[in-house]
Amino acid sequence: MAMAAVVYCLTPAQAAPGDFPHWDAEACSACHGAAPPAAIGSYDDKVMCGKCHEAADTVSCRHPSNIGIGNAGLASLPDGYRGSVREGKLVCTTCHDPLVQCQGDQLAPYLNPRFLRGGPFQQADEACLLCHDGADYQRLNPHVQLNAGEIKRDSCGFCHQSTGDAGITAATGFRIEVSWQCLGCHAVSPHPMSMIPGSGIDSWNHLVVPSESTLRRMNDTRSRTGSRLPMEPGTGKISCATCHDPHETGVIAGDPQYLDRARLRPVARCENCHEM
Repeated sequence: MAMAAVVYCLTPAQAAPGDFPHWDAEACSACHGAAPPAAIGSYDDKVMCGKCHEAADTVSCRHPSNIGIGNAGLASLPDGYRGSVREGKLVCTTCHDPLVQCQGDQLAPYLNPRFLRGGPFQQADEACLLCHDGADYQRLNPHVQLNAGEIKRDSCGFCHQSTGDAGITAATGFRIEVSWQCLGCHAVSPHPMSMIPGSGIDSWNHLVVPSESTLRRMNDTRSRTGSRLPMEPGTGKISCATCHDPHETGVIAGDPQYLDRARLRPVARCENCHEM
């Protein structure tokens, strides 16, 4: 199977070259073996996708895979999906088309970062609704965290790990890396450059440990305003939650109301972290 080079490459900052096969032109061998890439003769979900996505600290798919669909289920699938069912079973590549990454479209990493068949979609769950009735799958919104002033613990558990009898507290850790928690639902990576299709990537990667000058300016902002710009616990990296407040106003004492639908913190402006 001939594979065109991927023109636009997205490799997370925490991954070594070749460790992350998606949107990385150098990582075809992760699935296809040594160069030149060979066709995959025997596809197995656990071997092909599960070897990475079932490991700790990786983004896992909430949809079950490798399940029988039956004739009725097969008939209900959109036309573009039926041909990707393997031996009567739904597999990872039924919904995710890896070849989207191999077509050289420079905007694809922005517009369809999860390489969903039939994409790009405005919201990733639009792909789910091609097969499922939305009325039957009202998912938990983890950002709705208060009910009559009381904290909804099921919402907290969406991102935070329980600590046994103590439950979930302000010091509780996260299920996976903070920003990957967010990217599991919000397909906006890389960010903030995802807002400007066709722009450069690496120079604006925010999900890193800030430079000394940036950190100094962030600390000045916190001292001046009293507002939080929280970093990722343990790593000191900037995370999505540094600029966007994932909590409903009132959950964290003293946090001001976020600004807009994107939940930007009032101090999350370029000049408060960067020399302009």
